[in-house]
Amino acid sequence: MQQWLPYLHILIRNKTAYLKPVLLFLSTIIFHLPSVSQNALVPIGYWREHLNYQSAQQVVKGDKIYCATTNNVFSVDADNNAERYSKVNGLNDFGVSAIAWDDATQQLVIAYTNSNIDVLKNGTVKNISDVKRSTVTGNKTINSIYCSGGFAYLCSGLGVIVINLTKYEVKDTWLIGNNGNQIGINGLVNDGSFWYAATDEGLKKVNINAANLSNYINWLNVSGSNSLSNGSVRNIIVLNSKIFALKNDSLLALNGANWNLFYNDANWQITSVTASENKLLVCQKSAANIGRVLQINSSGIIEKTLVNATYISLPKQAIADAGNVWIADA
Repeated sequence: MQQWLPYLHILIRNKTAYLKPVLLFLSTIIFHLPSVSQNALVPIGYWREHLNYQSAQQVVKGDKIYCATTNNVFSVDADNNAERYSKVNGLNDFGVSAIAWDDATQQLVIAYTNSNIDVLKNGTVKNISDVKRSTVTGNKTINSIYCSGGFAYLCSGLGVIVINLTKYEVKDTWLIGNNGNQIGINGLVNDGSFWYAATDEGLKKVNINAANLSNYINWLNVSGSNSLSNGSVRNIIVLNSKIFALKNDSLLALNGANWNLFYNDANWQITSVTASENKLLVCQKSAANIGRVLQINSSGIIEKTLVNATYISLPKQAIADAGNVWIADA
């Protein structure tokens, strides 16, 4: 795999004030794969992939750094050895909608656009096709995944689908829309006391010890009060037990019972916000399609602004890891 590692753009620290960490980009990295000649003969019974690993969408830290593209997944380990994952070497589908890492079981959860689920651990893949095969009507698209304590919480177009990552089966489904209706879930977290769900109806919360989390009556819609306006919430993030909500292009922080503006820039659209290494990583693009990534501490201080017209065009997600910033760029 090291043969194509030079195609991973590595921008080393320079004198420009904008670029302070080593910046490793996950975009446009495997358009040409030199490892296999295009004219080489493929033995009978074997497959050769011609897959596009461009258009990176998401990056997460697990036992390796994992990146999801619009089609498949690849990883980079601590020694910069890269590995690709596709139907050729064990995955059960293509077209990735979301990935997440579960620390408790040390597994990567991969959700596909058709709602099929793969769980990857040490090169072994377990498939969970229950959601894909379900005859339940509605939007089963998986928007994001939150992993905690051996469970994967799939934020879907109809509600939250809970996957047991030990038994590899669906454990529960939370339909938390008004009157128990299906509702799009954009993000989910818990801070040890409450579950928070960013939904198309607003921000909802429930005590983690509630007797029946699948009962919509237990979920309180907190939008429309305490300076959090009504309407869809794009995502919900927890950093150092502090809750942040992404609404439109404003990042709000929960202080006590009130929501205060934490970050906003009218000239920049927020693509995503993630929390890692006690930092918030904010991916943005301007009206002129210039991309940048901000690293913000929990006090709201912008510690780093990463801008480079050559390599950052449309950052979709970023994480911090050991002083580096990994950016999945479309």
